Amino acid sequence: ARKVPESCAWIKDETKEEQEWRTLAALKTICGAIPTRVRCLRGRTGNSMCRRGCEYRETAGHAIQACPAMRRARCRRHNAVVKLFGDYASKKGWTTMVETRISVGRVTVQPDLIVKKGDNVVMIDVAVTSDTIEHPMEEVFRRKMEKYGTEEVLEAVRELTSSREVKCVPAVMTWRGVWLKKSAVLMKKVYPAFILGWASKRTVDGSGFIWASYMRIDSSRVPLEPSQGQ
Repeated sequence: ARKVPESCAWIKDETKEEQEWRTLAALKTICGAIPTRVRCLRGRTGNSMCRRGCEYRETAGHAIQACPAMRRARCRRHNAVVKLFGDYASKKGWTTMVETRISVGRVTVQPDLIVKKGDNVVMIDVAVTSDTIEHPMEEVFRRKMEKYGTEEVLEAVRELTSSREVKCVPAVMTWRGVWLKKSAVLMKKVYPAFILGWASKRTVDGSGFIWASYMRIDSSRVPLEPSQGQ
């Protein structure tokens, strides 16, 4: 977050009025204080497995980013971030195209957003990742560039938009709203910095809502085994 201040700018935003419970939920999310089974056990003996039936331990990363039961909720979070970028572009009078199918030979790609600002066109594809050893943000960024930044795809977008200046910009951040620096640098050439801050907050809120949805089942109320002395 120190590399990209916009990642946590919402924490010290005194102009934004918000319900206290939402602020507290967002702080729990960004600080990793979500009460998962693994966190609540604190190394004690007890059931630490995913309460949705997965064969994985219930960590915040699993519940929010990997649990198959939360796929739709993750899609809603993703779409909320895309909508933020699209709505701002539309209000500015820029031409926007959402999830446009682009065929290149036998391959079809579908970037989240194509924005035309004057004679310049930017393809934006949002990725909310975990930034773990298995899924580092740098690797996600590289794969997005390989998918959408090929000369064939860029040329197809040039023809589609009647513009010669086309760039691919992956918008990559963690589920805690922390931007990948190189992604933020590119995005700030298109959007003002405060929009990146809003995107971070929307991502954090979305992750919090995913956790709330995850907990909205009867089995989630089964208490953990108490530690000695309780």
